[in-house]
Amino acid sequence: MKLPTRILISAAMFLMLIGVSAGDTNIATHIATEVLQPGKVTRVATALNHVTIIELPEPVVSYSIGSDSIRVEYHDNRVLLKPTKPNVSTNLFVWTATSHSVYEILPAGDPATMSYVLDQVFPVPPSTPEPSREEVEKQTDILYSSALANLRPIRSGKLPHGLRFWYRHSGEDHCDECVQLRVTRITEDSSSYYVHVVAENKAAHPYRLREAAVTALRPSFSENIPAHYMNQQISVDALREMGRFAPEPLRTHGSTLNTPRDLKAGERAEWIVGFAKPGRTPAVYQFSLPDDERHPVTATVVF
Repeated sequence: MKLPTRILISAAMFLMLIGVSAGDTNIATHIATEVLQPGKVTRVATALNHVTIIELPEPVVSYSIGSDSIRVEYHDNRVLLKPTKPNVSTNLFVWTATSHSVYEILPAGDPATMSYVLDQVFPVPPSTPEPSREEVEKQTDILYSSALANLRPIRSGKLPHGLRFWYRHSGEDHCDECVQLRVTRITEDSSSYYVHVVAENKAAHPYRLREAAVTALRPSFSENIPAHYMNQQISVDALREMGRFAPEPLRTHGSTLNTPRDLKAGERAEWIVGFAKPGRTPAVYQFSLPDDERHPVTATVVF
């Protein structure tokens, strides 16, 4: 019986698809991914007039092979093998910066059974188990207990002006219609201070609020800081009374002021800024915001 042309074409296409699928499956057996295992000898099948590629998870540093009948090259993280004679088996050692691998190179055989690409990867590290609820609560308790135990207020309501300027001060800190910056309290851990900062816009115009820069002020001629200034914000005049200072910028981290924002007239903002402890404490610290027009916005604190 003669089949219609349309059926014959469909059947031919179906057979072609089966052939392609079967061929792809067969080829896929030549490309393998394997996890590197210390102490394992990996067997690698080869064929004459064919190249076998071993891919490692990091660049190759050197290799050593037991026979000149196998040509070897390496480029970055790939090792290329090409047998030049039949019936030759040998071993291969490959070193990277952090590991080494051992292979047994089998005699050149049928291309249908050879290894085209052997992709070797590092083992997946075991996942870290999630802490239990009790462990989370314990760590949280330790964190907050430490913060509360080390919490101390900073006197910043009325700035001391220094003995030389007790009856007459320069007034550089006094501006009723400017942006004012105050430090109200601090806490600490073994490596950092965490400072509560308040900015208040007493001007008639908005102010662009940004993160404060923190600087440690080192006295140039003495490390002695007057005890009566401890744990308080001081004026420019009181700072000047201590003499000359060498500034030491400090690395800040962990601020709760996430992005710059506009501080409207009459508005205030509060946030926490963390910074790494300097080498010597206590010290004089200066917190600086961008100038409010011509008026510096700073807070100088001793703790």
